Amino acid sequence: MENKVNCDVTGMCSHEQAFTPSGAGRTDTVEIIYGYDPLCGWCYGFSAHLQQIRAAFRDKVLFTLLNGGIFANTRQTPMEFISAHINRSMPYVTERTGAVFGAHFRQLLLKKEYPYDSEKASVAVTVFRELLPGKVFEFAAAVQTAFFYNGMDIHADSTYLELIRPFDIDPPLFLSKLQSAASRQLTHEEYSAAARYRLAYPSSLIISPLGTEMLHEGFEPASQVIAKIERKLLQLQQTSVVTGHT
Repeated sequence: MENKVNCDVTGMCSHEQAFTPSGAGRTDTVEIIYGYDPLCGWCYGFSAHLQQIRAAFRDKVLFTLLNGGIFANTRQTPMEFISAHINRSMPYVTERTGAVFGAHFRQLLLKKEYPYDSEKASVAVTVFRELLPGKVFEFAAAVQTAFFYNGMDIHADSTYLELIRPFDIDPPLFLSKLQSAASRQLTHEEYSAAARYRLAYPSSLIISPLGTEMLHEGFEPASQVIAKIERKLLQLQQTSVVTGHT
């Protein structure tokens, strides 16, 4: 048995498949759709860089989180079939991104039967976004830290109840939604919509009045991504001046 997800040392993961943007249909919106998976190591590495990017454009750009599901459904696998790949990849991720993988996560890699399956973590993000959309990026990052640094069980309800403690969310309500078939269905619909973009992960699309373009595909440092966004915003400003719009 082999894991069908392709993650390489260049900084991205992908699967065989290629969400409706929040700003869809608007002509005055610049939106960045960030594609990731909770169990994607390169996404974990990109997390701190994404925080810098969002901080730089918080009042100028709409950011949308997109669950890719690259380790869910038929692409999930027992740990024994992916742990060797992860062990080989961790030094590259740390070298390029600065992210550190914790000792407890390394211990988790030894549990051969542990399901490397991102579905529940994705559903948790879906539920959190419904209840507190303005903090979903922070929660998604917390899920990845819980797994890749603290080695917490991403299949346990108790993990998510612990992670929502800093946020103003009712635990029983969160838990009921986490366990609901409706939330699982919403997450699966997001996977299907994400497939249209055929992204590698982590990757981002930028959607503007000038069209939809790939912003980055795989890991890139925050400084490079910020420079690309700045160029796009300048291009939009110049286009507005030429066409007489403000």
